[in-house]
Amino acid sequence: MKTRQSRLKYAAIGEDTAFHFWEALKPNDLGPERYRQILVPTVSGHFDKLADSILVRAKPGTMVGLLESAEDSNTLTQRLISGGVRVVRMPVYSRSVRELIDLPKDGTPWWVMVTSSLAAKGTLLELNRQKVDLQKVTFIGSVPAIGQTIQKQLPDAKWVTVEELTAHHILDRIAKA
Repeated sequence: MKTRQSRLKYAAIGEDTAFHFWEALKPNDLGPERYRQILVPTVSGHFDKLADSILVRAKPGTMVGLLESAEDSNTLTQRLISGGVRVVRMPVYSRSVRELIDLPKDGTPWWVMVTSSLAAKGTLLELNRQKVDLQKVTFIGSVPAIGQTIQKQLPDAKWVTVEELTAHHILDRIAKA
């Protein structure tokens, strides 16, 4: 069994996901020794960069088990398959839309962080439900494609891309606005 485990390689969409994945594997003596051994994209949250990193390391025909949301599109799967690897999609969780807390109605400008294209639609619905003036909302995230998704639904939306979803990068960007 140990020989087989040593052949397994792990990847995650970002540092947090890698850490939590590693924490889940560790009690069963699975996975790498350290969570930093889990491959993450050069820019957290970027499926294309993750696919690039996997494809550089994986030989054609390599089997990839893709743990994903039941609602995920097959974008990453298609990208990996087109790069020559075999993919087994394994939906292991589901996302659900939750109502936002009631936001103050004082006219304050809002910065809304959106980390998933799937969450974009629900976020816009919630902001509309609460009658938030969308002209006073700036959406922020690290994946330009999410901004494009928001702008498809709300053409005048303001979107700001940050390099990484860390407090430092986010607050620095807001401070410069």
